[in-house]
Amino acid sequence: MDFRAAPRRRPARPPAWLIVSFAAIAVAITLSADGSRADDAPKALAERTLTREADRIVASGANLRALHGTKIDKVRAFAWRDGGMKQIPFQIDERHPDGSYVWQHGEGSKKQDVDRGAIDRNDELCFMVKDSGAQVGHDAWPSGAKDGVEVEVRDPRSGDKAWIYLIAFDSPPAALDTDYVDITIHDDGKTDFRGDGWYADNDKSPSSSFRTTNFYFDGGKNFVDATQIRVIVNYLFVTVARGTEDVRVKVKSWIDGPVRVVTLNSAEVHLIWGFYVSSSDSMCIVWSNGSELPMTVDCPVNIDSGDDEPSYYSLYLDLKPGVGGLKFFNDKNLEPMPIDGKMGKAERRLNRAYPSWNVVYGDEGAIVTRMLLYDKVVRDQPRNKLVYLDDDKADPDPPEYYEGRRGAAGFQVDLTGLTTGGYKGRYILHYIPGYEKGDEAEFVAIHDEPLRVVGR
Repeated sequence: MDFRAAPRRRPARPPAWLIVSFAAIAVAITLSADGSRADDAPKALAERTLTREADRIVASGANLRALHGTKIDKVRAFAWRDGGMKQIPFQIDERHPDGSYVWQHGEGSKKQDVDRGAIDRNDELCFMVKDSGAQVGHDAWPSGAKDGVEVEVRDPRSGDKAWIYLIAFDSPPAALDTDYVDITIHDDGKTDFRGDGWYADNDKSPSSSFRTTNFYFDGGKNFVDATQIRVIVNYLFVTVARGTEDVRVKVKSWIDGPVRVVTLNSAEVHLIWGFYVSSSDSMCIVWSNGSELPMTVDCPVNIDSGDDEPSYYSLYLDLKPGVGGLKFFNDKNLEPMPIDGKMGKAERRLNRAYPSWNVVYGDEGAIVTRMLLYDKVVRDQPRNKLVYLDDDKADPDPPEYYEGRRGAAGFQVDLTGLTTGGYKGRYILHYIPGYEKGDEAEFVAIHDEPLRVVGR
């Protein structure tokens, strides 16, 4: 038997077609669909760290310098989300050189800005921070991008950031049809507002455009009786009492964009002897999750300063009986108390100090109200306080549509001794469907700790 090792054979060479196939697979693994290397595909330079979602962003056109002179209809907004550039809702509201808005509808709607639809430094970019995303480089911009601006949003408390991109095209992609908020003004004076999960109107009070007489969260019941206003003014030793029925509010002009509605209103309250307390720049701004009424109230007389006859202005939201499960609390009274049409012990012991915010909530959602006073002389008035009454048998409070005052929560501002002049303030409502206690904090931060915006 021959124990010598068998001759070693060289392994068979694979067919040429198989070698080519393996090479093709290797190339396919390293290349993307457009022929570039996969590791060269656009990536986020910095991930979004901003956790706030409720904020409404208004950025001055001064932040959009690279797009000055660009026609607004050539611009789209994008954010890097879920690994790609996604178009997001936005609007740019034009303003005249004097700062007034270029209205789309109503009085003055035919008056164009001097730049005829081009972006300039006093225009306003609006978007919702919830739509922002990560930071990316130019390589991630959409095909056909011509010029653009990176808009950075930063939380001054935490330093957390998010970004959007405003990009111009010669031939822009089709605009989104998303509409976060809507206004409808009917011939009879009824005004409807619709937002993200809510609806409001003035159906029972068409003479006053912003007197809410119906408010629903989607799928729920109306739980509002009406917005109520009361004014007591002592002037030349005469006491003048005025209420909701003496207030005249009418929408004159408006912008109805995909992100916000802006209205210009005529607003007056009859004072005495033909004098009217008027608002020179009465406006309303409505977003998908709330509304704001910034006002400068012009006082035409010096109001008496006697402590024994105080003057005041009160604004509150009266609720509708028959809607169960509603509760109230605020920053001075943190323990929620039931709204049931009866003033219980806890309600009678309420801290009546002027609140930063009030919350009325139920199973379907919450309304957060605020009355910000910008003038120190008004803010420091000693009798500023909470308005609250939960009594179905309370004295009539006309004009109302249900008896009593159910969970009527609001603000009373002391006017005693104020002199002739203009006083600035802002009434704010936040609408929160599916509310859970603590959700109000993010909405309060919108005005107390505003986000910072920088365009590059």
